[in-house]
Amino acid sequence: MIELLNILSMRFSLFLIFSVLFSISASAREQELWIWKKVFNIFTKEPVLNAKVDLLSEDSILIATSFSNAIINGKKCAAMFILKKPGKYIFHASHPDYEDVYESFEIEKFYKKERSITLRKPLYMQRKYPKQRSLDKVQQLEELVVRGQLVQMKTDRIIYHVDADSSAMKENLIETLRKMPGLIVSRKGEISADDNRKIVYKLNGLRDPLVNNPIELLSALNSKYVKKVELVTHPDLQYGNDAVVLNITTKGRLEGYMLTMYGKGTDSSLFGSIWGTSKIKRIRFSGCYSFNDMFGHSSTSRSEELRHEVLVDHMSITEGKIGGTSSKDHNMELSASYDVDDHSLLSAYARIFLRNNMHSSSRYDVQVTQADNSPSYSYVKQLNHRLKSPEYQASLNYERVFGPGGEGGKFFVGYNYYGRPYMEKKEICYQDLDSVAGCANSISGLMDCLLMTSSGEDWHTCELEYNRRVGKHHLFVFGLKGLLRLDHDDNEEKYSPIGLGYYRDNTGVSLCKRTQNFLQSSLGYTYNDRKWRISAGLQYENDWEKLARADKGYTYKVSFCDFLPSMGISYILSDRGTLSLGYAMSVSRPNIFALDPYVDSSTVNELSYGNPGLKPQRNQDISLTAAFRMGSGDAWYLSMSLAHQYSDRLLLGYSYLAGSVLHTTKDNIGHKNNTNLELSLRKRFGGFFFRTVTSLSYVQYSAQRIGQWHKGWFGRLRCMAEYELPKDYYLELEGNYHTKYVMLQGYGSEGYEYGLSLTKKVLGNRLTLMASAYSFLPIHYRWTSSTESKGYHYKGAGRNYQASFVISARYNLGHLKSRVKQTQKQIVNNDVKTDYTR
Repeated sequence: MIELLNILSMRFSLFLIFSVLFSISASAREQELWIWKKVFNIFTKEPVLNAKVDLLSEDSILIATSFSNAIINGKKCAAMFILKKPGKYIFHASHPDYEDVYESFEIEKFYKKERSITLRKPLYMQRKYPKQRSLDKVQQLEELVVRGQLVQMKTDRIIYHVDADSSAMKENLIETLRKMPGLIVSRKGEISADDNRKIVYKLNGLRDPLVNNPIELLSALNSKYVKKVELVTHPDLQYGNDAVVLNITTKGRLEGYMLTMYGKGTDSSLFGSIWGTSKIKRIRFSGCYSFNDMFGHSSTSRSEELRHEVLVDHMSITEGKIGGTSSKDHNMELSASYDVDDHSLLSAYARIFLRNNMHSSSRYDVQVTQADNSPSYSYVKQLNHRLKSPEYQASLNYERVFGPGGEGGKFFVGYNYYGRPYMEKKEICYQDLDSVAGCANSISGLMDCLLMTSSGEDWHTCELEYNRRVGKHHLFVFGLKGLLRLDHDDNEEKYSPIGLGYYRDNTGVSLCKRTQNFLQSSLGYTYNDRKWRISAGLQYENDWEKLARADKGYTYKVSFCDFLPSMGISYILSDRGTLSLGYAMSVSRPNIFALDPYVDSSTVNELSYGNPGLKPQRNQDISLTAAFRMGSGDAWYLSMSLAHQYSDRLLLGYSYLAGSVLHTTKDNIGHKNNTNLELSLRKRFGGFFFRTVTSLSYVQYSAQRIGQWHKGWFGRLRCMAEYELPKDYYLELEGNYHTKYVMLQGYGSEGYEYGLSLTKKVLGNRLTLMASAYSFLPIHYRWTSSTESKGYHYKGAGRNYQASFVISARYNLGHLKSRVKQTQKQIVNNDVKTDYTR
């Protein structure tokens, strides 16, 4: 028994020993550690492929060999080994083109949860040959990261350094401008300023004729040839307060050729255009042809007009159906320019616009009742309208800039001609006349009418501009502009008894000739340093007009002269914010027809006439604007503006009832106060981008002369959002909404619109396809308006077709690039500003 126990205890001891040994070996196997070692070029920091890496023990005994082809983060760059135990080791890397490298390291212990590690410090290798080593050093310089602001804010402008944006190098310029603060660029090819001011385009500081077709130019020009884009928010005096200047500075003069073909089909039009430009040495030619076939949608209207007359009140209800306007338009443009030198440009431009057979037809059902709703009379009015209105334009300009982009000043002299013959034919026919006893006289004067107008406008404009910077901080501005306008109107009216179609000849022939001479001169001074910008200017305007009516046998003349001061102060709060305070005076002058005492009695029971006593309306604007960039990377951009406009000698049209006749005229009847707060915000989150512009105004009218006052709030909201989808798809949503307009004698209608578009780019971004839909729910838009005065009340309403469905395609052929000197090419190719903040 004792022997049996000894045997069992011996076997149990052996079992325990083998179990412990097995657990130790298993534990050792579980503690294997995978290590990864990167191998890089010491200068370029690029991976060295196929480098042989030996793992040696502390005594230089070879343990394992690997090659630097293992993948980390999607890139072949590392050698991989398996360590059996902690300790001290040595790496030895070799390559036929590189010098051998040795590096020691130590793994103190293994951790149970750590199965593999990537050693933080790479193995850096250096080429064997000096020439190759020098090339690596140059490439190292190319990869140097310089941090700075991609968008720079100054006292008078916002600068977008396009050449510093690596993400823009494969985009056309119109895509890049979508990142520009202060601009709204939609996928349908529309560019507008945040504050709705008009945009004056310039190329390298010059009024290059290429900017006459800005969308085509921006779509054809690759951003890699653009140095910077400047949005001048406080332009020179001659541009006025309602404009901004968008200046595109390229890395050199544009060369090569480009052909852009664009086609668009909508539910109401067909449009096609072709634009091309080419440069041969110093001469560049460009041309554009477009065709537009319009076939508009019809609309309806309804108006209620209540007249509190002396004997009896009358309510007039008019229901109209307005047919869609149809026309076929052709537009042809040609331009040529000559580079006198690197800073001077001589250019010529010509344009012909043909609008053929524009026509529409409308029908109005009129019912007039008394206060007790008993009928008075009714009739149907049919209107057929035809129009031919071609336009002709030509210009010749010479411009020279001083310094890059015109920073030192500029000189410009130019002549522009604009002509517009106008031929219009209106045929008015009355049908279904009906009246009760005692009211027949109200419609007895109605007759079918044929109105034919043959008119023309000829504008001759000469302009001189000279700016010069003195020193670093002083800029002097001088401008002179002269306009000669010659207009003529030959109106012929023929009448016929209703339904007979026989028009009496040479009845009511009216020969009207208008001559206008306008002279504008401006003088300004600007002080500008790193923090402050102070400007002051004065404009003198003289407007002389003459109107001769041969049929009435009289001539009417009028002249106005005004001095218009302006001033502004801007301060840079930091490198990310500006603050501006501005003041400007402007005038709104009545044209000669608003002053002409001629009485128009063509409408039954209505008289309209001018007022010779009118004076120019004076507007005084003061504004405080702040703009900020917040954060780094794709920063927030916020712009806030608080403005107040006071208008004296308010120039407005108004209506009043005298007896049974409605009088319509104009007068300086009071003043207006308009206080407006506007906020603009933009932000990009990776592939998502949004922008919103919100404004709120408080409007107050005071018209003491006619005993009327009115005030109210007006708001507007504009939003745009875009999401970048995979495979070069872009989804865009935009919307606009405004409340009812506040007028002296009532309200206008509120309105809204929205759009959804999908864009796809193919063929290396040369072909852009877009499908979009706008305001399609509901398809029709209903509007209302109202006007009220003593004894007269008007209320209007209507329904318009508002939906729009668009399919378009744009294709760019050719290569438009900038001419860059050889030394500059080296700088451009080595440009390393790829990590700039926005």
